[in-house]
Formats: sequence, structure tokens, C-alpha cells
Amino acid sequence: MKTKFLEMFLKGYFFAAVFLFFTILGVIVGQKNPALYESLRVVWVTVKHQLVKQPPHFVLPAKYPGEGVIFLAKEKVFDGATLVSSFWPNDQGVWMLGIRLIDLNGVVLHSWSVDPKSIWPESPHHDYATREYNDKVDTLIHGMQLFPNGDIVFNLEFFSLVKMNAKGEVIWKIPRRTHHSIFVDEEGNYWVSGMKWHDQANEVPYPGIKAPVAEDTILKVSPDGVIEREISVLKVIFDSGYLGLLHDKTGDLLHLNDIEVLGSEMAKKFPDFSEGDIMVSLRNINSIIIIDGKTEKIKWYMSHPFIQQHDPDFESDGSIVVFDNQYAQGSTSSAESRILKVDAGRNSFEVMYEGSAAQPFYTARGGKQQLLSNGNLLITETFAGRVFEVTPQGETVWSWLAPRWGKEHVPEVLEGTRYSYNQLEFIKKE
Repeated sequence: MKTKFLEMFLKGYFFAAVFLFFTILGVIVGQKNPALYESLRVVWVTVKHQLVKQPPHFVLPAKYPGEGVIFLAKEKVFDGATLVSSFWPNDQGVWMLGIRLIDLNGVVLHSWSVDPKSIWPESPHHDYATREYNDKVDTLIHGMQLFPNGDIVFNLEFFSLVKMNAKGEVIWKIPRRTHHSIFVDEEGNYWVSGMKWHDQANEVPYPGIKAPVAEDTILKVSPDGVIEREISVLKVIFDSGYLGLLHDKTGDLLHLNDIEVLGSEMAKKFPDFSEGDIMVSLRNINSIIIIDGKTEKIKWYMSHPFIQQHDPDFESDGSIVVFDNQYAQGSTSSAESRILKVDAGRNSFEVMYEGSAAQPFYTARGGKQQLLSNGNLLITETFAGRVFEVTPQGETVWSWLAPRWGKEHVPEVLEGTRYSYNQLEFIKKE
């Protein structure tokens, strides 16, 4: 009886008391003493995860049975290794942030363990931001690029851009709130989503926009980790006269989740655009925008038919391929995400792949798609903890599920990217 009472106390009343305490304290302290607020967040997250055993925000109810590679049609897949960012249990059963490179059978070829507290012993940020996971204890890996020698560049979500070698040693880090995606241009520069959090009214230079507000920015970072250019997406919208796109006037107005720059060869396939033009995906206004790389004004945009889309890519056939979440509020039992092919010249689209009752596919948030050279699609179903590959006919030829968190939960998978083995020189040497 005593054991049961203690268990109820820890999981119930104590949790409620701690939650209330830190919520009230956070509101009182947050804007007056951001550094203290950040320290309180560390304590709060530790209590949630370790003492009360509450699943972290990145853990969700499992949607599919099994774990690891659950299906493989070897003769139909694109041969290579898949880079996956998620959370993984170590030998002691402690779940850790990390990146793994797996073969088609799910065997781990290489891994990078990521400990934000070691990378940043002291947080470089002391602003009061209304996000659950913008600190070194509770962040995610969202956006990554792997290089032939095993170096990897990744975002600690809303916390930092980091470059690490194959041994897990940090080469450089940038104390900016980078997030979501990383694009490498023809010159080896990184184009990364950034964010400035404005707490005070006098920090917001845009008429009608009220603090607190997130100002999304486009960052161009050199190969050695130096910020060379920064473009405010909000300023682009104001300067271009597209204020009608804004649904809100405060908070997370745009939610920038992808950036891609049109290269010289790819530009030949897009007569309406020019080399250096910048494509961005803005989730919270359901829009994809192409910005003139020279004037920094909107050249083209499309909203219909997207609902909180992610990951638009320029493709060599002159189309733009998009992960369209089709976010559904309330009941999601019949909701299905889809992959679209967009003709920007005609403002038209066609469905390349979508979920169905027979082959469910839906994630309310997140999601990545990769059009492979054999015509197959590699798709990351973030909230389901799944990465899978389908043929142009919609046949599933490979499916991998993240390891289970307990019996009924699974961690998010933010990204799965397929690399051919000739892109992985460091693997050949091992």
C-alpha cells in the first residue's frame, strides 16, 4: 500500500505541483531574468524526464507495429545507406540525441552521438522564448548534411548550428537559433533557417507586428562557419507588399521550415527564375515563396493546395516537389499526407504519392521527401517514427521504424536521407 501511495504521489500530485510551480515561476521570471529562466527550464525538464518518467515531447504513440527494417524489396530499392536523426537508447537504456547511418537491413554503419550540454556547457541564449524545446536539455536535431569524409553539419533545433567530424569532435559551432533545414549550394555555403526572438515592442521594426514575435531569417554560412548574409523573411514580405499573407500579427508568424537556392545548372530548367533565387517554405501561412536573390523581393508564391507543407525541392525536370502535410485539426483518423509535384510556371500540381486506408501515411508536423535518381521517393513520416521508400507506382519497397520507447511509444524521426556508397568514402575506409 505504501509503495502504491508513493507511486501515485510521484506520478500525480507531485508532478502537478512541480508543473504549476515552474509554470508560474517561468511567467514571473522569464522576461525579467532570462538567464534564471533558462536555468529553471533545465531543472524542469530533468524532473519531467527522470523523476516523474514523463515521456519527452519528442515521443508519440506508436502508429505501426515493429521496429527497425520491417520490409525490404531489395531488387526495387535505391541502393545506399540512410542517414537518420532521432533519439536512441544507449547500452544503459538512456535515450540520447543522435544521428545514425544505416544500411538497407538496418545495420548501423556509423553513428554520431550528440550531447548539447557538452557542445554548449553554457547556453548562448538568454531570451525568453515561448517554445518547449529551445534549450540544451530538450532540443532536437532538425536539418543535417553529411560529407564524404564523415563530417556532418546539423541544427540543434532553435539552438545552434554545429559541424562535427566522423569521430564526433566539434569542428565549429554558431550560437544562433538555427532550425529545420540545411541546404548546401554549389560553392559549399550552407543556407540555414534562423530565428530572432523579439520580447519587447521596441525590438519589432514592422508596423502592426506585436511582441513577442519570432522573426524568421535566411542565413548564408561559409564552409568554415562564418555568417556571410542574413535576410529577414518578414522584411521581404513587407518590402514586396505581400502583407495579406500574414494571418497573425504576433508569435510564430511564418514558421520558416526550408530554404533552397537555385543553382546555375538547375536554373536552366526554370525559365521563370534565375540563378541565386531563394525558395522558402513558410508553414504557418501555408505558402512556398521564391525570393529574387538580388533584390530580396518576392518573385513567385503559391499557397493552394498546401496545408502546413515542408521540404520543397527544385528538381531537374523543372518541377518543385513538396511534402504536403495536409495538417488536420481535431480528429486525424482519416487524414493523409501527400507528396506533390508543382509546375511553378502554370501554378498547377499533381499528386505523386499520398496515404490511403491500405497504406497509411500522415504526419501533422515535420516530414521530409527525397526524390531518388531511380525515380523512387524516400519519405520521412516524422510523428510515426518511420522512413520508407516507394516506387513511382506507389509500391512500398523499404520501410524502417525507430526503436520503441517502452511498449506503446516511438520517438520522432526528423529526417531520413539516402546516400549512395560512392558518396560515403569514410565508410569504405572503416
